Amino acid sequence: HHLRKLGEEVFGEENFAGEVIWKNSSKNDQDYISIQHEYILCFTKSKESNKGEWTEKKEGLDEIYKAFDSFKKLHGNNWEAIHKEALDWYKQFPEANPIYASKHYSWMDENGVYFPDNISGPNFGQYRYDVIHPTTGGICKEPASGWRFPEDTMKDKVKKGLIHFGKDEKTVPNNKTYLKNTEHQSLTSVKYRDGRISSKKLTALLGGNFFPNPKDSDLLSQLFKAIGVAADDTVLDFFAGSGSTGEAIEQLNELDGGIRK
Repeated sequence: HHLRKLGEEVFGEENFAGEVIWKNSSKNDQDYISIQHEYILCFTKSKESNKGEWTEKKEGLDEIYKAFDSFKKLHGNNWEAIHKEALDWYKQFPEANPIYASKHYSWMDENGVYFPDNISGPNFGQYRYDVIHPTTGGICKEPASGWRFPEDTMKDKVKKGLIHFGKDEKTVPNNKTYLKNTEHQSLTSVKYRDGRISSKKLTALLGGNFFPNPKDSDLLSQLFKAIGVAADDTVLDFFAGSGSTGEAIEQLNELDGGIRK
């Protein structure tokens, strides 16, 4: 709270952008309350010039795609069997793992991994028409508020295989939302990363434990990328400490060929 007050004095209360909680520990050895997280406070110089379009790529995507590739090799185009495999696979991940946040992407078709998304209309009764189930030929159950799309759009989506149908017409169909189209999200306020990773990394590099609480350069790199640190920007670390910020900048440069200083 002291840091936030200082930040507000420097940048102005109106330019406080939010805080990131870094869950970096599971220790339980302190009196009163065992602190298992740290805060990263974010301010802008001016919200008028920085509109806050801060996005990040979801974590765990490579593992998800790799898993579904293995399911497809095993089951071919048996999408139901792949779905069951996916449900079992997701169960191994705790809530702290970023893959857990994508567990609703449990279906696959020839276009990729997807989840059956809500297809009900935003305005009650705006679009009402019959949708025919492709297997049974029956009229599908309609959402209470009607369909999200006009009839021509819906017919086109059905033709292109972009609508998820249930086993029969008694289930309301869903819109297919593909993971490949939703790989990025707004910068999230909670990060899970074991603080021991950065400590062990720095100890191995320096040959001793000279900095008891080094910041995580990988996490910093993610944050810098999300807030849009450009390829030729200069980043100021006014209290260098173990040099985590410098390492994070070098990681970004290596990633995209930038010349950040």
